[in-house]
Amino acid sequence: MNKILKINEIVLDEKLYPRNNILWQVIARYKNAIRSGDKFPPIVVALFNEKYILVDGAHRLEAYKQLKGFEHVGVEVLTNLTEEEIYVEAVKRNNTHGAQFSYQETNNIILRLQDLGYDNVKISELVKVPATEITNFLARSVVTTSVGNRFPLKPTLRHLVKNGEVESKVEQDQESYSAISQMSILDEVISLIENKYINLNDERIVKRMVILKDFMDKFKFNKVKVKKKKK
Repeated sequence: MNKILKINEIVLDEKLYPRNNILWQVIARYKNAIRSGDKFPPIVVALFNEKYILVDGAHRLEAYKQLKGFEHVGVEVLTNLTEEEIYVEAVKRNNTHGAQFSYQETNNIILRLQDLGYDNVKISELVKVPATEITNFLARSVVTTSVGNRFPLKPTLRHLVKNGEVESKVEQDQESYSAISQMSILDEVISLIENKYINLNDERIVKRMVILKDFMDKFKFNKVKVKKKKK
């Protein structure tokens, strides 16, 4: 059924939503489209334990949150689903449109579906990875901790792997880090600064820029010769 909800009624439960990252580029594109009068399909939620759990539409939801004048949004409400069914439905819907799942997200989904008892054929249908390649796909990025936990290590921290293992604390710590490489993160920051896209009207961002500058002032780059761009 379709209905109108307050935006703050929609809950993004990280255990039930398959995306790790919300991309600012996608949000910016959606905000411009909304301002231009484009109409988006309803955000999909599931009614579970008297809460409206997000199933599909995190980028759209965040775009509405950041725009002034949007307190309500149209939603499609799914009912009578278990937690497992909500997760699988979220994987299905997010894998058919919008931003593609990242390599990290795909690994997380495969591991989660394996834990739920899905075989490789069914997993293949959901994540669009050939069933014969799933084992190799995981082998390229899934690591083991000293206590035997399997998890996909984000590219940002790949340099911490020793003999196929990482320290147990890395599994918890990595949630604070992006799912892309350090090179990509730094390239993105440089691009934002070069193009003057940093939002200096946001006090939280300004504070982080000050912290970044303080850290950069403390760095020593003696071992690396950096070629400066010609102006």
